[in-house]
Amino acid sequence: PTVWAWREKRMFNIKKYFNKVYLLFDFEKKYFKKFKVKHLFVGHPFFEHFKFKKINISSKSNNLITFCPGSRKSELDYFLPIFKKVMFKLGPGYTFHIGTTKDNYIFLKNYFKNIKLKIIINFDSDQKEKFYKKSLVCVAKSGTISLDLCKSQSCIITVYKFNLLNYFLIKPFVKVKFINIINIMANKEVVPELIQSECTSEKILEKILFYIKNKNQITKMISDYNKILKRISNKSTSKVIGKDIEDCL
Repeated sequence: PTVWAWREKRMFNIKKYFNKVYLLFDFEKKYFKKFKVKHLFVGHPFFEHFKFKKINISSKSNNLITFCPGSRKSELDYFLPIFKKVMFKLGPGYTFHIGTTKDNYIFLKNYFKNIKLKIIINFDSDQKEKFYKKSLVCVAKSGTISLDLCKSQSCIITVYKFNLLNYFLIKPFVKVKFINIINIMANKEVVPELIQSECTSEKILEKILFYIKNKNQITKMISDYNKILKRISNKSTSKVIGKDIEDCL
């Protein structure tokens, strides 16, 4: 992604060292075509056998909210204090689920151990997926987690925040308008984004309450991003790659 997001010159190394690149996203084709790099759009293996089902908002729990703060120490340092404030503002009427990694599990248990709210922390993939599906709203740091949440047909609020100096150093080089991959594919905001100064407990709470009060907007979001996902889903990705490699050999 850094090739089309902010470091286009990496394309010269790709052209030098690779015979062909298999692309997961259709919008990437124009970037590789521009530099005359051999490529083939194959779709995303994550959605290779994905079944689009009728959206059932009644299957979600009205008082379950998921938070995904990321796995890096710097991400936890930024997002946990913000997420904790949101939890307190929502109050004891809600259950809060935090999806994490095995490495961060103990750290998170200790971080929230003295807080008198119902907080469920887990790192098991199957368990996390169950909570993603049941949650009314999922607040997640921008990254690959977005596709996990889309696969679970979740209502998503994307957040991102990092060091202010780094932000101003990198910002002039960034060539995309959005940070969530769904929005990048759509070239518009399908999934709400709260970035940098917008990434506050007040703004996140405002968005959560909006979806709690307007459940039809949850259905709309999922329906809208499913239309985008169909562009990369069910493309027989593995077979297409295998056949192409065989033909190349």
